[in-house]
Amino acid sequence: MRNFKRFISMCLAAFMAVSATPYRVFSAVAETVSLEEDGYAVYEAEAAYRSGYAVVEENSNASGGAVVTNIGGPNTDVGAVVFEDVYAATNAVYQVELYYVAQSAGEFYVMINEGSSVTINNESPGSNINVYTMNLRLRRGYNTIKIYSNTETVVKIDCIKVNTEKEITYGVYEDDAASLSGSAQRRRVYGAEDGWAIGGIDQNSSAEFTVNTDAGKYDLFIWYSAYDYRNLDVYVDGEFYTDIFCPITGEDYNIETVRDSV
Repeated sequence: MRNFKRFISMCLAAFMAVSATPYRVFSAVAETVSLEEDGYAVYEAEAAYRSGYAVVEENSNASGGAVVTNIGGPNTDVGAVVFEDVYAATNAVYQVELYYVAQSAGEFYVMINEGSSVTINNESPGSNINVYTMNLRLRRGYNTIKIYSNTETVVKIDCIKVNTEKEITYGVYEDDAASLSGSAQRRRVYGAEDGWAIGGIDQNSSAEFTVNTDAGKYDLFIWYSAYDYRNLDVYVDGEFYTDIFCPITGEDYNIETVRDSV
């Protein structure tokens, strides 16, 4: 396959913290247990720290025979499970699998090191163990992964599995790699990976990334922050491709991730 450059432009009527890639209290109960399984480090939810009303519940389908339920509440510190010792050998992107039961319809979140987070939407509640695969940027050493919801008890957590043998290798395009137009400009943002992000993006302003890939279809991950619900317009090679819905993140230090394919 030939190597070519794709030009990905983004326009949004709100502040955005952007990073794009191709395919891409607390009640202490015990230290998180890590077991090796087929190249994965397995962290059981029942052995992790829990907050609020989160409790362990027996489940014969779960990997360790139990899940953590009562995940949810009016804020991020009510009903959460926290894996505090997720180890990474290097600063890199790793494949992480989340095993869970979709208890009811609604959203829940996976937060990494009190910074960026992934939104997961329960669309088909039931009693089966589901698997959601994420590519997460972990730092060398021990990381914290927190799972919570702002609504009432939407999920039960079984475990997470981290691929310890293979890092995800793809291009990460930070804010300083973009060509800016209109009122778009770089600004300091506490929760951003390098402390900087692109602000001032609206319908007449954009950030354009030159992405080097082989021909084919890729996943696009965008790390952002927004004070209002907005749609992000994505253009590929100068043509409108899709719009991506971006939920509210609130403060600058709340960095979320949205995902689509291009």
